[in-house]
Amino acid sequence: MDIDTQTDLLTNDLCNLINRYKGEFDLNDQTILGVLEFVKYDILATSVILLELEEDEDDEEDEEIM
Repeated sequence: MDIDTQTDLLTNDLCNLINRYKGEFDLNDQTILGVLEFVKYDILATSVILLELEEDEDDEEDEEIM
């Protein structure tokens, strides 16, 4: 499955999940957007931490080679 298809599936799943929560729990748009922003920042923070760890590992390997 290519990246475009995977992205479309993720988008559709997220839209379906949001619509389900709006209907079943009467959540308003502002609350849903707040949750999405929280999750977005959580993913970004995790990505930054992983990138920093990978860079540190690369630096250590470079030092061992020298």
